Amino acid sequence: MEIRDQKLKMSFIDYLEKHPEERFWQAVRNWAKVNFVLTSTHFDPFMFDQKFMKDNNAEISDTFYLEDKK
Repeated sequence: MEIRDQKLKMSFIDYLEKHPEERFWQAVRNWAKVNFVLTSTHFDPFMFDQKFMKDNNAEISDTFYLEDKK
């Protein structure tokens, strides 16, 4: 069975094996070489501003310290 993005998956697994001290989401961020990975309770990330967030009770959170899957 061919796995979609096999090289990408193996690259991430290799990173995890070389950095066992990192939490999962920390490793995702570092492996992807981005400053942060965000989660959102809202479906449209292009609409985020302070007024929109307040009016729609939307939340954004950085996954860096996330310990589990949400």
